[in-house]
Amino acid sequence: MRRDGADPELAARAARASQSHIGLARHLATDADAWDRRRRLLLAPVSLRSVGDAVLAAASLVDAAESEAKEATAERDAREKAELTRALGLESDGRSRRPCAPRSASSRRTRSAAPSAPAPTCWTGP
Repeated sequence: MRRDGADPELAARAARASQSHIGLARHLATDADAWDRRRRLLLAPVSLRSVGDAVLAAASLVDAAESEAKEATAERDAREKAELTRALGLESDGRSRRPCAPRSASSRRTRSAAPSAPAPTCWTGP
């Protein structure tokens, strides 16, 4: 509750609604649209009058689930990429924060010494 910045009353309501499932409770407490989606989901079965209604409701649920999953994945991917970039010591544009150290003359390879290119001494980004 404190970690996610949720109102204590809203957090208690979310915990009751989710039957103490911590992931669902956190989602309900932090996402304003989650309550509306949950209400529509719970009311859907009582509004079905035919097989066609059921098929349309199922298609709507699939579309909503796909949209929500794409949004959650995009947010998580962006956060993980930023963490990885920071852990590797790179700037947001992919360049190294610190310049590469020049290679000493003794560590340089000549063409006759090795047929392959020398390994880079530091990461410089793409």
